[in-house]
Amino acid sequence: MVTALKGGVGKTTTAVHLAAAMNEEEPTMLIDMDEGNPGALSWAQQGSLPITVADLREGSKKRGSFSGHAVWDAPASPEQSRLLAALRSADLVVVPSSCEPLALSSLRTFLSLIDGQEINYRVLLTMVPPNPSPRGEQARAVLQNAGVPLFDAWIRRATCFQDAALNGRLVYEERSGTPRWMEYQSVAQEVLNG
Repeated sequence: MVTALKGGVGKTTTAVHLAAAMNEEEPTMLIDMDEGNPGALSWAQQGSLPITVADLREGSKKRGSFSGHAVWDAPASPEQSRLLAALRSADLVVVPSSCEPLALSSLRTFLSLIDGQEINYRVLLTMVPPNPSPRGEQARAVLQNAGVPLFDAWIRRATCFQDAALNGRLVYEERSGTPRWMEYQSVAQEVLNG
């Protein structure tokens, strides 16, 4: 499951690209849980993605007969008890966060929400500014010092993600998008390798 309390941190972008990267290893379905603002479904309807993207109802029905992986794109502002129930049922919760102060503050709120719960999660730093900005390394150090489980890989900021969403494609199909795609492939390998 991919979730974040703050919008604009790359949650749907992560869900789409993580599902597509995992799909290279084994069939993977992306289930858009956001019934009010289904970003992943909208992305898929703009073009053609190499994965099955379904809404919550259709995805729940298909999941029983689907033999591969499922990536769940959680709604942007879920009700707390529903969110906790969904998080507890997930094999792994991927929590995207940018390095910006407001995103990190929202991440702290999320971590306090799940404190003491039996939830397997890892934080994925997204929208990491390119060098020479130290923000990515600074955010990583702060989170590591706090004992927050992190992915080794991170996702650098790039405009090709907006182009990919607009065109209903994956980032590697956009100019200069291949390095960002390779970052998501690294994240997928970390997920699949446990």
